[in-house]
Amino acid sequence: MTKSRIASLITLFALVLVITAQMYVLNSQTSLCRDDYSYSYTFAVTENKFRIENFRQVIESQINHYRVLNGRAVTHTLAQTFLIFDKYVFDIFNTAAFVALLLLISFHASPERRCGSPVMLLAAFIGLWFFTPAFGDSYLWLTGACNYLWGIFIILLYLIPQSAAYSGVRAPALTTRIVLTPLYFILAVIAGATNENTGAALIVMSLLFIVANALKHRRYPFMSTVGLVGNILGFLFMILAPGQSARLESSGGFGNIAVWLERFKNISEDFFKYHKLFMLVLVILIVVAIVRKVKLAKLIRPLIFLVGTLASVYSMILSPYFPARVWSGPTVLFTLTLISFASAVLPEQLGRRGQVVVCVICCMLGYVFAQSYEQAYKDITAVKSAVEARIEVIEEHKAQGISKVALENICDNSRFTPYVDFGELNDDPKTWPNTAIAMYFGLDEVRKK
Repeated sequence: MTKSRIASLITLFALVLVITAQMYVLNSQTSLCRDDYSYSYTFAVTENKFRIENFRQVIESQINHYRVLNGRAVTHTLAQTFLIFDKYVFDIFNTAAFVALLLLISFHASPERRCGSPVMLLAAFIGLWFFTPAFGDSYLWLTGACNYLWGIFIILLYLIPQSAAYSGVRAPALTTRIVLTPLYFILAVIAGATNENTGAALIVMSLLFIVANALKHRRYPFMSTVGLVGNILGFLFMILAPGQSARLESSGGFGNIAVWLERFKNISEDFFKYHKLFMLVLVILIVVAIVRKVKLAKLIRPLIFLVGTLASVYSMILSPYFPARVWSGPTVLFTLTLISFASAVLPEQLGRRGQVVVCVICCMLGYVFAQSYEQAYKDITAVKSAVEARIEVIEEHKAQGISKVALENICDNSRFTPYVDFGELNDDPKTWPNTAIAMYFGLDEVRKK
């Protein structure tokens, strides 16, 4: 191993430690919110709800959840499992998942580098930190992170063999592949059932990788084809859930051509609003590729992830709503696209002038990030203080035998917290999430002050 490679690995390890520490602090300061209170209890039981205490009860709850709400059994099983334990357990695992996601982005951008490079890891972090529309909702809030962080993490984990195979990484021996194929099929089903929009993107990317690998290596990718079947089955399991249909219809349904065109317009506007800088960088990289006469073969990988990004965005024309937190999946895939594109079209070795430019950019980004992180910490801890004050009010009332409590509506418009500017409580105490909060804290009624 060369000295430069050793230095690169040491820098990469140091970056991982710094990001891990920063993310753990934010995770540990993020309070439970909304769905967390609901998912702490058995789901879809109208009477005699009870706090979930073991994994068997999680499975029973998810069977009911599948029948009445939606088919995201994989991610909600994760959420209800984490809610069995003290929150610090989730904080540790969720921090690890976020850092692992950054490493997966680095790997897929250039599998030849195995675990990527410090620059790739830093670029992945910058992409997610600055351009995820609802960072707290998607990566810090327990239920949200299980859906949107862990979901895309599972998908990129599943894609490792296909991505590596396209780069020419040697496949395991035939006997090993025979043993691993059933396990890979199970992972494929799980990956396909994670989320609606990223599940659709996964199917598209899996198909494109199969075609690309077959054309490049002149052999039929049987294991990947088995995986694609698993992706489709998992996706169908999710979207065909009885609860999914009922929820969709109550929200406006699939719509028709006129509705789809209107949604297409709205989604495109949001896409530009959230990722206009990404789009500019993509155009610049395409121009660089043309000027440097980069062969199309080198651009297949980033193009696959670009198509996956578009699939994760525009598959949502079939949904009546597209919350900001759901944009995290497209943000991850778009970030991966740009890093992969840059890896393909930019020279590996920068001259002295290029190194100076990179150093200046890193210093500027470091300063901007420090300001942003400080604000994120203030926003998150302010909300935590409000939640702790609320709990004190609840405990005081319970000590006095009062079971009907009026609480302050916690409002926040920071993209780093899971709360919204209009708050989470409803005017009607008999509706969710008031009822969920009341149940969680052992009250008869929660009213909004």
